[in-house]
Amino acid sequence: MKLQRLKIARVKAGLRQEELAELSGIHRVTIGRIEQGGNTSLQTASRLARVLNVDETALWEDELEYSVEKDSVIDKIFQRVLKMSQQEQWKLYDFIVIHYPCVNDNQEA
Repeated sequence: MKLQRLKIARVKAGLRQEELAELSGIHRVTIGRIEQGGNTSLQTASRLARVLNVDETALWEDELEYSVEKDSVIDKIFQRVLKMSQQEQWKLYDFIVIHYPCVNDNQEA
């Protein structure tokens, strides 16, 4: 089974691969492999869906409902971020935290 929408659901939940791995008990390398198009079992899909608080079918169906679909500008930005390398995503995160401190998880808004 391929979980085409796993990365979208993970990012929507605000989790890094490492955090999803810790919460689900599934190794980070396995999560990365699945996000890159690797196959997985129904049991693994179920564990990931439970942690991400989505129906397991939402991880492989194109109809996954997530809030960025409601605003086309945000959706375009979100899609571009998903195409970035992990290093580029971290640079963007650092930029946002510097310029918008209320986004930083370690600070109170």
